[in-house]
Amino acid sequence: MGAPTMCFRAEALASGQLLDVSETARAAQLNQPTAVTHAFWARFTAALPSGPARETQLKARLLGLLVSCRMALEDRPEAKQIGLICLMDKKLKPGVMPDLDGALHLKLVRGEGDQGEPVLTIVMDED
Repeated sequence: MGAPTMCFRAEALASGQLLDVSETARAAQLNQPTAVTHAFWARFTAALPSGPARETQLKARLLGLLVSCRMALEDRPEAKQIGLICLMDKKLKPGVMPDLDGALHLKLVRGEGDQGEPVLTIVMDED
């Protein structure tokens, strides 16, 4: 097994390892470039139905997640990494503990981009 290789953020975005969600992040009032891993995106979008409503549902789901990310980041402004659980398609009832089967365990990673600018990357815990 070889040594891990270093990859610039721009290269990761160009290769598809990271997907840029900055436009939706700005709508959620996250003011730094934001990307998600390909592995996260595949799991996040897998349960969405195909058809004309898919794109609308995807945008709403992503916006909701990014608003939750913003709130978590605001609660811990100095943290470099924050854990977050994303419940997928759960019908939650008040006062009932959610079942975490199928939930995505995420990390919000604050870092620096290729030019030293603040960036946010959302990864699955196992990434």
